[in-house]
Amino acid sequence: DRVVDAVAQGVLDGQLYCRGFGHRQTAIRRSSMEEIVRNRERFHDKSKARDFLGVARKQFELLMSAGFLAVSIPTNRPPFVDGHIDSHALKRLVDRIADSAVQTSNETVAFREWNLRFTTDLSGMTEVLRQIGCGALNPRIDSTSGKLADFCFDRDAVQEILIDTRRGPGLTTQEVA
Repeated sequence: DRVVDAVAQGVLDGQLYCRGFGHRQTAIRRSSMEEIVRNRERFHDKSKARDFLGVARKQFELLMSAGFLAVSIPTNRPPFVDGHIDSHALKRLVDRIADSAVQTSNETVAFREWNLRFTTDLSGMTEVLRQIGCGALNPRIDSTSGKLADFCFDRDAVQEILIDTRRGPGLTTQEVA
């Protein structure tokens, strides 16, 4: 039905044929079908995007709420695409962060470790993500060959950002318990 409606509305290049008793047949070009397949492979749902980044569900939600992934969510998508995250834009984002890597001898913290066990300061975690997104906080150069979750950042720089934005004591869940 989606294909028939798309052809009828002119969204998809194809032709509608009516055969006796109101039966409609739809024909679309192979090139149109191949383009649909390419677009469906290009746009990921949340699960595939999480796998690509190597992050947990809660971390992904934090990335979304912080606006970190805004560049990978287009305002309009091609027809017949269910996912809403552009994998090409997501890869460019990760590559841009990896390209900004610096050499550091300080202790580091991996991206995957940022959760409520690391700090309960949600605004601080959001600010760390914003700093990474704008290029102010860069990963360690030898940690950028894998997924975003494997990228390591200077622990002191992260702590400094958390302290600057801290509201309340900023205890971890383990310290609260």
